[in-house]
Amino acid sequence: MDKQIDKQLIRVIKAVNNMPQSQFSEIVNISRSLLEKIEAGIMPVTENTALKIRNVFDLDAEKTDHVKKTIELLDLEKNNVSNSDS
Repeated sequence: MDKQIDKQLIRVIKAVNNMPQSQFSEIVNISRSLLEKIEAGIMPVTENTALKIRNVFDLDAEKTDHVKKTIELLDLEKNNVSNSDS
């Protein structure tokens, strides 16, 4: 299983590209129901699906790692802001 491609990264890709589930699933060539299950955390991203996503969006390991680190930093900042509001 490709640990770098996960539901969080898929959501970021969709948001950055202003893409609904139907369009994302069509471009990546997976069923919308599979995408829904992945985003809901019911199913993991398989190697085959990860490869499709990488190919369609031209994501190598370095680009994916950069995006994942950015997501982590944004989550940390969001948590810090939430904690300071308390």
